Amino acid sequence: MAWARRPRLSLIGVFVTTVVLSLAAVSLAGGTGPSRGVVLRIELGPDVVALGAREGPSTLAPSSVPTGDPALKWTDLEVAQPPNRSGGALTWDSADQYVLLFGGENPYNIPTSYYNDTWSFAHGVWTNRTATVAPSPRIGFGLADDPADGNVVLFGGMEAHTDKILNDTWTYAGGVWTNVTDKITGASPPAVFWASMAYDNATGSVILFGGDQANTPTREYTNQTWSFHDDTWTNLTSTVAPPARNSASLVYDASDGTLILFGGQNASYFNDTWSFSDDAWEQVSATNAPDVRLGAGIAYDAASSEVVLFGGYPANVYPDDTFTYHAGAWTRYDLYPGPFQSTVSDQMAYDYADQEVVLFEQQFGSDAMYTWVLNASGSSATPLTLVASAGPLSGEAPLTVTLTSDISGGTPPYTVTWEFGDGTPSLSGAPSVAGNGSHTYESLGTFNLELLASDSASGQAHENWTVRVLPQPLAARLQADPSTALVNQSVTFTSFPSGGVAPYTYVWIFGDGDGSTDANTTHAYANVGTYHVQLVLNDSDGGSVTESTTVTVSQPGTAAPGPAVPWWIYGAIAASAAIVGLVLLGRRRRRSDRSVSSSTSGGPIPPPDAGPPRGS
Repeated sequence: MAWARRPRLSLIGVFVTTVVLSLAAVSLAGGTGPSRGVVLRIELGPDVVALGAREGPSTLAPSSVPTGDPALKWTDLEVAQPPNRSGGALTWDSADQYVLLFGGENPYNIPTSYYNDTWSFAHGVWTNRTATVAPSPRIGFGLADDPADGNVVLFGGMEAHTDKILNDTWTYAGGVWTNVTDKITGASPPAVFWASMAYDNATGSVILFGGDQANTPTREYTNQTWSFHDDTWTNLTSTVAPPARNSASLVYDASDGTLILFGGQNASYFNDTWSFSDDAWEQVSATNAPDVRLGAGIAYDAASSEVVLFGGYPANVYPDDTFTYHAGAWTRYDLYPGPFQSTVSDQMAYDYADQEVVLFEQQFGSDAMYTWVLNASGSSATPLTLVASAGPLSGEAPLTVTLTSDISGGTPPYTVTWEFGDGTPSLSGAPSVAGNGSHTYESLGTFNLELLASDSASGQAHENWTVRVLPQPLAARLQADPSTALVNQSVTFTSFPSGGVAPYTYVWIFGDGDGSTDANTTHAYANVGTYHVQLVLNDSDGGSVTESTTVTVSQPGTAAPGPAVPWWIYGAIAASAAIVGLVLLGRRRRRSDRSVSSSTSGGPIPPPDAGPPRGS
């Protein structure tokens, strides 16, 4: 089926369709027709519109289901779901942990309905997340999860109503669509629709391949290859690549560590298999490949570690069989009940939360819509589990936060990425390298600390914390130079603030009715006295602290009043004087006694051991 805009059915076409479907219903009622419905192809110019009627799930027995693999089973959920459509796209949204649906059209409505609504699917429930700001209604666009950048990427497609081919780039995260087209520096891919797009786990980038650059009257298929990461497109086109085509199926095969591309069309249909790794294409000599088709749904089933492919057009041989791919080999499963033959295109994705493939299918030729899930029962795979901690989460700067993580389940090897939220580079690598450690926050503020753990099968788990880095306590110190001054002498006042949240404001109170609001200032006092000087320091976070000192001022030519002398010094001086007085008094008395004795004996009193007086 040529994936241009489908031509609308003419009145004759509608009449013929009605007649044939009526005949089919009679055939079914008589038990001679196929139990899965009748498919009528009506040639309308260069395109083919496939129409059909459903008589309920098929009860045909499966033919040779392979053994040795987990038993695959399709289940029709029969849940309330978005409006019927084709040409939209599903992808796993790792940041928001749900399957995301956007856009498409319902060509069986008159007039055709076009959509730019957004839906999520999680745990069997569809939720409308349509936003006011979103890409325009379109079909045939690329949609892929981008866990490295933490969002989903949308590119190009054909705009509804105008048939304009687009090359705009959008991202989606947390329920918000953002047009990043104007943020992109350098070249972007050409405007294309029905290109193939998928995330390459090995390089951490989204890969875009092929597509159609023109609708009518001639087609312009391309085989360009581009990568997208961090709002930048890079042209990876090489001489070795799949032939130009649109509507090929592309997915990352985690078990082989490579992207796998299958099928598509240009002037003819393809059923070739290609791998893409290290920015290079290589054709795979795959065994038991599905027959030629475009628009087949494809997803990597992490539970069974295999690529799953379903549907497509024309798929004449196996129109509604399920295929798996692993290590260069395709395996066919006839699964009944199961989805109908349809061009699924991008409306199939893997749900990593519930470990199942999700298919949102509009049956050919009808307004019937189905939500199918494919489970690999008996698989030993378990969901990726992350246990992590970070702390302390609040404290004064600099704040060092200890980081720990433990990963289990999923499909090893694992990768962990810490995003600190403070503008410093992220920390990413194997758990042995980046799983545990610490990070120091130097700046004040509130930061979002995130941990992303991923396995080789695109399974992901998240943890996040809020880190609050607080200032040191506000403090102030001040200095007056000199602190003992003369009248009209200039005194320099200097502030030394710390802690709190800068910038600061200052209020000086000099104690004589004057003041200043400068950080550092000078002041001269006109009168003698002792002045109480205050500094009031305020920060920008509402903190305030007051410090004070004194300045003593005297007249020129007079000694400035000295500091007060403690009482005990005076006491010590008085006691010392009393002791000296007593000593002197004692000496005077001894001299007086000697004088009296000398006058009584008629001569001086000789000193001890002086001998007899001379002349005796």
